[in-house]
Amino acid sequence: SIVVHKGMKDSKSIVAFDNNTGIAYPLPFDYYGGFVDEKGFDIDEPGVGYNFNEDKICISGTTYAYRDVVENTISCFKFNGLEFEKVFQ
Repeated sequence: SIVVHKGMKDSKSIVAFDNNTGIAYPLPFDYYGGFVDEKGFDIDEPGVGYNFNEDKICISGTTYAYRDVVENTISCFKFNGLEFEKVFQ
């Protein structure tokens, strides 16, 4: 299962949850938000897409991780059974 959790105002986090083991596998960032302008203000909602054929999840907007903010991008990930790996679209 994929679980989207609404965290702080206008931010969300995502984990894959293994129903058999009860283990949650987070995507490799703390949370994500919408598209931002040059001052960092939200200008558009974030998006999440899942491709069942390729087993790939894509996040559009801004991703936030410890010492790493990637603004206004589309980031895609595949789950390898142990963790999510970033893949190219």
